[in-house]
Amino acid sequence: MKMQGRISLALCGLLLAGVLLLVDTSARAQAGVLYVSPDGACGGATPCYAVIQDAVDAAGEGDTVKVAEGTYGRPGAYIVHVTKGMAIIGGFATGDWLTSLPETQPTVLDAVGTLGRRGIVVEAGSGGPVWLEGLVVQGGLAAPAADGGGIYVAGGSVTVHRCKITANTATGTVGGGGGGVFLQAGALTIRESTILNN
Repeated sequence: MKMQGRISLALCGLLLAGVLLLVDTSARAQAGVLYVSPDGACGGATPCYAVIQDAVDAAGEGDTVKVAEGTYGRPGAYIVHVTKGMAIIGGFATGDWLTSLPETQPTVLDAVGTLGRRGIVVEAGSGGPVWLEGLVVQGGLAAPAADGGGIYVAGGSVTVHRCKITANTATGTVGGGGGGVFLQAGALTIRESTILNN
């Protein structure tokens, strides 16, 4: 009788552990997508943010940040700073988070020509790949003596896909390279994108 009781108890323990593992895996899978809209209202999708950087900071390695159409900016040296492997995809409407249409629903990261402010800085190091898609990056001004006004890659494996990078500047007698995009370190692939008037 004692042996039967121990076996039953062990089976119950294994069953409970399996259920807890299943719940934990399900919760992590649901946390893989974060949403951003300019007013912080994402049509019921959660978690929802009004600032792209807040979503990027909250995201885990390998997560996706989906950004609704609109114009985004913030004070400081960059609009978005990426330090881990993740995807940032723009061009969504808050009523449809499945279809990215950046041509008709532009997601604009606008540094408004503020001295020393870049659009996107990537320093992902040894993390997973960084995927940037469906974004308009404009008005970056890397200065003084700095590179990469629009997108500056200082580490990581980065893909820029279906983006428009325009009206960005890099200035200075030392540095001042890559007004639109500059690769300092890491790897960079640009696909189906427009780099114009930088």
